[in-house]
Amino acid sequence: MRPLPSPAARRTLAGYRRLPLGVRAHVALRWRTCPFERVAAEVPSGWILDIGCGHGALSRHLAGLDPARTVRGVDVDARKIDAARRAGGSLGGRVSFETVPVGWLPDPEERWDGIVITDVLYLLGRDDALALVQAATAALAPGGRIVVKEIATTPRWKYRLATGQELAATRVARITEGDHVDFVQPDDLVATLRNAGLEVRTTRIDRGYPHPHLLIVGTRADGTRPSGRPADQPDAEYFATMKRHAGDHWWYRARREVLTDLLDGRVPADSTALDIGCGTGEVLDLLAEAGARTVAGTDLSDDALAAARTRVGSGTVLASLAEQLPFADRCADVLTSLEVVEHLDDDRRALREYARVVRPGGTLVLTVPAYQGLWSRHDERAGHRRRYRIGEISDVVTAAGFRIDRASYYFSYLVPPAWLARRTPLGRLLGDTDDESSANPVLAAVFGTLARLERRALRRPDARLPFGLSILVVATRTDT
Repeated sequence: MRPLPSPAARRTLAGYRRLPLGVRAHVALRWRTCPFERVAAEVPSGWILDIGCGHGALSRHLAGLDPARTVRGVDVDARKIDAARRAGGSLGGRVSFETVPVGWLPDPEERWDGIVITDVLYLLGRDDALALVQAATAALAPGGRIVVKEIATTPRWKYRLATGQELAATRVARITEGDHVDFVQPDDLVATLRNAGLEVRTTRIDRGYPHPHLLIVGTRADGTRPSGRPADQPDAEYFATMKRHAGDHWWYRARREVLTDLLDGRVPADSTALDIGCGTGEVLDLLAEAGARTVAGTDLSDDALAAARTRVGSGTVLASLAEQLPFADRCADVLTSLEVVEHLDDDRRALREYARVVRPGGTLVLTVPAYQGLWSRHDERAGHRRRYRIGEISDVVTAAGFRIDRASYYFSYLVPPAWLARRTPLGRLLGDTDDESSANPVLAAVFGTLARLERRALRRPDARLPFGLSILVVATRTDT
């Protein structure tokens, strides 16, 4: 099912309310038929160029999501650029728009942390489209990323529908500038990016949509991350809340009990265990209790590290990027990383780094939030980049060199209340609350009971829950 716009997306769309009806309708229709939020989840912080920005909705959305982004949107259609400039929203000058001539290419002297091209290339013809992509890669900063959203050629009925819609837009309604409707073959785009020295991955993002949307992401390998700053970190209050509730809150207790079951029999005596994104350190305690002789944790937040150091005794706690760990190759028997990779610009790079430090036969335990369609202000406060479906995170894990032993949704009982709070008017009545730190004693008793029932179900080795607000993955490092 196609997800409804997130609260952040609704704020972006609200900025167009005072514009003419035709502009409002076009922006709303584009947002409903294109998975812009999946595109946005791949865009890094820093200086961003949005090529073919149209009315500017994605540019404004990107700037609104991340205060570390400065976005420039360019388009050949002066009418759309004018509308983009007139749209409302307080973005502090972090987004600007420019009309460019037909045939324009990015300046190779400029260096962008991220370049986005969404549903533009088919208007140019194959040769000009590939030339634009080549020029865009040349304008990437070290470690920069290009995100291309295009149309796949399968299934054929979706491809034909997309072709017909664009023919109507360019030649009948004249709402899109362009002389071509010629979708570039995805293999040609991938080859162009790889020939430019980029690491490339492709993802189908058309589930629930009538068009065969395809995401192609290329990252320069000559840098650990785009210039600017690491992924957004929650503030001191966030970690103070975590430390205050970690011992007795039903949500943390439920997660701790599930993790204890998952680790049973997987932590050898006298082993080495790492917790990446250790937060306030509660998982380090669990790893030590499970039998690990040496435990170490990493985090980027000074507030989290300070809290963790008060509880881990002889354990080591270090400041480190998940994508660049300060550990030797194949040093760990167990690596846990709970609710971490959704914060990262490049989750695949982090998983490859996890694979580097885990010995063959060692264990990875990973948890992530589920369903992009349930994105909320909690995700924004926590600094998330994305939420996952189980197939998406499984693909990332296996591509890094792990064999998945178990993957399941959990916190299944939280999906209905989360959907009501985040996708219906009830959410406005409840206000801006944090689903996971609500301390209402009645809710705590109900959810605590449901958590115990779910734990019993998950204790079966073959248990796979069909839905849940989070996803757990247990995997083994392959011998490669």
